[in-house]
Amino acid sequence: MRQKGLIYILLLIISTLLIYAHTSSYGFLNWDDNKDILNKPRIEELSVASVIHLFNPLGIFKNQYFYEYFPVTDLTYMIEWHFYGENFPQGFHIDNTLLQLINVLLIFFSLKILIKNYLSKDKTQKLKNPGETGMYNADDIAFVSAMIFAVSPMMVETVTWLSCRKDLLLLLFYLLWFIAYMTKRYTLSFIMFILAILSKFQGVTIPGMLVAYEVFIVRTDIKGVIKRLVPYLAVLCLYVPYTMWYYNKGQTAFVDKMGVIWTIMFIPEMLFIYIRKLFLPFGLVPVYTVPTIKDTCLFSVSLIFFLILVVWIIKLFKGRRYLYLFGVSWFLFNLVPVSNIISLPTKIADRYVYEASVGVFFITSICFFTVIYQKNKNTALIVSAIILTTLMYLSYKQTLYWKDNITLWTHTLDYQPDSYTAWNNIGTEYKSRGDTHRAVYSFGQALKYNPDFVPALWNLGSYYLLNGEYDKALPLFMRMCKIASRQQYLGCRAAGAIYLKYYNQPSTAKILFERSYKLAPDQPGVEELKNLIHSLQ
Repeated sequence: MRQKGLIYILLLIISTLLIYAHTSSYGFLNWDDNKDILNKPRIEELSVASVIHLFNPLGIFKNQYFYEYFPVTDLTYMIEWHFYGENFPQGFHIDNTLLQLINVLLIFFSLKILIKNYLSKDKTQKLKNPGETGMYNADDIAFVSAMIFAVSPMMVETVTWLSCRKDLLLLLFYLLWFIAYMTKRYTLSFIMFILAILSKFQGVTIPGMLVAYEVFIVRTDIKGVIKRLVPYLAVLCLYVPYTMWYYNKGQTAFVDKMGVIWTIMFIPEMLFIYIRKLFLPFGLVPVYTVPTIKDTCLFSVSLIFFLILVVWIIKLFKGRRYLYLFGVSWFLFNLVPVSNIISLPTKIADRYVYEASVGVFFITSICFFTVIYQKNKNTALIVSAIILTTLMYLSYKQTLYWKDNITLWTHTLDYQPDSYTAWNNIGTEYKSRGDTHRAVYSFGQALKYNPDFVPALWNLGSYYLLNGEYDKALPLFMRMCKIASRQQYLGCRAAGAIYLKYYNQPSTAKILFERSYKLAPDQPGVEELKNLIHSLQ
């Protein structure tokens, strides 16, 4: 049995490296890597003082205009920046691959412990579907679960995109928490919980999984569950309000800005979309077209799927299928933070199911051994080998799209031709290569599909400004002034400069400068701006 476990570990390592090892030659992307790594002042110096600043809850408001309090994630970037710098992105990619490998192995070990604890609680309990009598093997189920995770194309975005480091770290500490908690190392598990929420907000789901483990696996009474929960809830009482306060400078809403009806409709649609992608991982791109209220066909299919899912979960409760229920809990709990009940700038993303997918793959593995494998072992092994090999190939192919900006955004536009984010990002890359004609065209396409897309307004306006086409630049900057965003102050300041220097309208310029200062009183060059406002009195 021990030898089989070592073979499983070796297969997991080989599979993961076959898919991701070659990504060590990739570079930075122009999609958030600049914000999260390249232009992030607080990670540029590795020192005791800078580390303290990272973990200072108020430190995010200093020299940082995208407010995210993920100090553990930033600490890894800080260490890498110290040793690699901006000229060796390959080091960052190697670290991402290693984190993925560790997570794959931790899934294997954690699910082994989970199944063994479940069996030890009730030695007469057989892990079976109705009509089946076969026992589960902890090693086999854990291995298949981890292997599906390792070769799933849905994981590619998280591993190959450096700005997804927070998801890799979140799952790392999530699984370490899980292992420590199951082995009754409660102090260590609590520390892992803290590290998880300091890696990414989604770590707040850990107390929910604590309840699921105690109820479905250990079957603890309610008093025992509450006792375990107290320190976790105490932390969340501080962490959640703070997070809601700083996120987007207090603009976060508990109902998505697209409306209450859309928020309600999106829940079944989200479940259907993600489960479909996990089992049929085709057409995967970084950004997707968001479903609207008018997508009645998608909503109808999703609603039917949702109702079937609800009926199935009810049957699981009635049949006391506790391992299934634990897997369902893992999936659903980890989807709640990305369900857009709390408004998110990106509505649908492959990376959103990186943690949640573990629950789906665990259930899939259970079904494989209790239904398919029991009926015809040889056929089941052949079919599963073909499926896993196919998934591995698709994952490797998917990683190739992430090698550089042009390849990534061209691939995205092949599937999402109306993606204004893709048009803007490919335009940014063309601009950096000196291909201004394609850059201007791409920015124009972005604004065609979303006239209020601030990054494209800024990019196209900046191009016109630098080329002396002030009559074209001014309307774009003025539009930025009217759109609530983190870059709103930039539009006001740029428009003010045009009115002052090129249209000789100091009174209008002063109004715009004052608005810029009010929107971002700690913006770069604020002293120069204040002096300019004072001179226009």
